[in-house]
Amino acid sequence: MVSNYFRTITGKFWIIGGMADATGTVIQMSMEYWDPTLPLSYTTLYPLTVLQQSRMVGYPNAFMIPQSGNIFLFSSQEYAVIDYLTGAEIERESQWVHGSRTGDYPGGGCILPLREDANGFVRAEFVLFGGVQTPYVDESTVTDVAHIVITDPIGTKTWFYDTDPMPYGRVLIDSVLYPNGHILIFNGARYGRSGGAIGYPLTKAASTDVFDYNPEAPAGSKFRVLAFASRQRLYHSTAILIPDGRVMVMGTDQATYVEGPTAYGHEAEAYTPPWLLDGSIRPVITSVPTGVIIYGSLFTITYTGPVDKVSILTPQAQTHASEMTQRLYFPTIISKTDTQIVLRAPKDPTVMLQGYHMIFVVNGDTPSVGLW
Repeated sequence: MVSNYFRTITGKFWIIGGMADATGTVIQMSMEYWDPTLPLSYTTLYPLTVLQQSRMVGYPNAFMIPQSGNIFLFSSQEYAVIDYLTGAEIERESQWVHGSRTGDYPGGGCILPLREDANGFVRAEFVLFGGVQTPYVDESTVTDVAHIVITDPIGTKTWFYDTDPMPYGRVLIDSVLYPNGHILIFNGARYGRSGGAIGYPLTKAASTDVFDYNPEAPAGSKFRVLAFASRQRLYHSTAILIPDGRVMVMGTDQATYVEGPTAYGHEAEAYTPPWLLDGSIRPVITSVPTGVIIYGSLFTITYTGPVDKVSILTPQAQTHASEMTQRLYFPTIISKTDTQIVLRAPKDPTVMLQGYHMIFVVNGDTPSVGLW
């Protein structure tokens, strides 16, 4: 229960945290190494000091570190770096982040857009929105936005905070990477934590506003409130980008403000961001390669309309205010004409894992429809 599955560059999986029994009373402070080619009984348990200390085993955040392929694991207020082959803890933080931001108090986090520098290095920065002040003591939400560069060398990583706070604090957040490099924030509440009974949630004041965070905007203008949803969505809600540029927002659990035989949310909404409605020209991708694109190779796409950047996104699978596989990569543009762009693919699977991805061309903030 409430564990996370983390796919490595070898195609094997780490199963992280969760509960050891179906009653949710015995916490699992370990990882299992699972080879999908073998029976599940062949898994091996590895203890995790970071979970033993945080005691927050529900949906810890885990992200693959570019270059090394190791796991950056964040739980509640602290992190560790785990060797992806051995499960050994090779780094522990000496500094805690402000607030509690996973477990019963998920704040919603992701890796900022990735790009390769002139030396071929891909810098990865983890950003965390929301959470609460002190678990089970002060459940008022935090507004500060925490950052840490997970590709910094061992022993040098440090938390720092954005110049711009969120418009207001919230918890149980779903964050969605968008093709233009923004992050859209959905769902959650202004106070409390996950859990409760029908009509009696442990959260208060549902957050129905959509926040738009632009990490590259000047200080003082990184956040905008774009719209508000028609339905309250708390824990067990989700938000995912779909290829046409809208975001599907779905679900909520039984602990809502609605009383009845069941208050699970079975409806889905489609959110259309303003840059698809303001009259901006949407470029069109007319062709993409078929078959496998080799890491580090050059490939060509053709298009019509104005284009100033290209983005590649992984398919998203948000759950329990946690999404660890979504990545946005701005590939290096090698050459560009009015109808054709030559791009360099990500250099290796530590940047983007093997599989299907969506590609977009972008005019300012306005993307094309994505193609697989």
